[in-house]
Amino acid sequence: MSAAAVEELRRMGLDPVAMGVPGAAARPPASPHARRPAVPWPGESPGQGTAQPAQGVNPQKFPEQHDPNAAPQQSTWATAPSAPGSGGPASAAGALPQAVRRGGRTGLRGLFNVNSAGQAMAQSALLERAGASLRGPRRVAFLSFKGGVGKTSVTALTGLVLGGIRPGGVAALDADPDRGTLVRRLDTVQPPSIRDFLWRVYQSPQTDPRLLTHATQGGLHVLDSARSPILVDAPTPKEVWWAVRTLERTCPVILLDCGTALTHPLTEVILKTVDAVMVITTPSDDAVAACFSTLGWLERNGHEKLAADAAVAITDVRKSRFDRKLHNELRKEIGQRVGSVFSFGFDPGLVRGGVITLDDLSVASRETALAAAAWTVSGHRDR
Repeated sequence: MSAAAVEELRRMGLDPVAMGVPGAAARPPASPHARRPAVPWPGESPGQGTAQPAQGVNPQKFPEQHDPNAAPQQSTWATAPSAPGSGGPASAAGALPQAVRRGGRTGLRGLFNVNSAGQAMAQSALLERAGASLRGPRRVAFLSFKGGVGKTSVTALTGLVLGGIRPGGVAALDADPDRGTLVRRLDTVQPPSIRDFLWRVYQSPQTDPRLLTHATQGGLHVLDSARSPILVDAPTPKEVWWAVRTLERTCPVILLDCGTALTHPLTEVILKTVDAVMVITTPSDDAVAACFSTLGWLERNGHEKLAADAAVAITDVRKSRFDRKLHNELRKEIGQRVGSVFSFGFDPGLVRGGVITLDDLSVASRETALAAAAWTVSGHRDR
């Protein structure tokens, strides 16, 4: 690879040596500023710490930093006509992909087994919200202070439902710095890592970024945090940031399965990037305390809006009458703090581990997942 190409990677804030670029180790940075990205890093103002693109560098090769105060800009998925399976957003329940309307292999057919017109209207409203058109990308982080509460299962289930409603327009990233289990809940095929994805994008800049990920049968695009179980190729915060910015060019909905260390540099960057968070908990005293601690931590550390707009998912990992009673009590208590609470009852298809198959889940689990998917795209119902 040429010296100019190596310098361009460094200018993006990436490490060509860690990415395995041939000859990168023999080409030190041209200047101390060569490693700074050419767009504002989260927490920096425009022009602060940025470098001008070198001659011959295409500044449009990668997406620009999103400015929340700027007018929404058109992007590929917002302007191109939505052909079946193209990933374009469905405008209403009547415009849903055929696979969803007829059931197919999406596992959503049970959602339409309703007993009243009111239930049918409620589900149609959720489908409309989950398939609504977006004026800008929607990035949602799934997190919790406590592990083992079903966070990854909720992320995967929400992504699978959204993938069936908006095929090709949803991506799920394992953003756990310790490498989580998201990919094992979604498919038996090992997807590319975030670093692999960025390397593919650099080699094929004109290719739709979605084609450089792994797509499940349900139309969900997936990236792993690392290929190696010992994390020798774990992504840096800047690499995750670039992966999200690149994917959102053609993929409007991005889900990030975060780790439990909220103060980790990777999680800090994600929280500055996402539009909303969903906190996961179980009906136990310590898990609920961790849930409220997570919301409180967000409020105290500059993420007041994320805390105010957050949703909470309660997952039952055991089947007992006591848990169901406590579950209902906690739902009321948490509902006084956040605008949306989603209750996932005990479901063997979720707690046994392995790849989640929507067809194997109860109708109640799929209905709750549909509600979570609607919130992921459209936020709280009354906002």
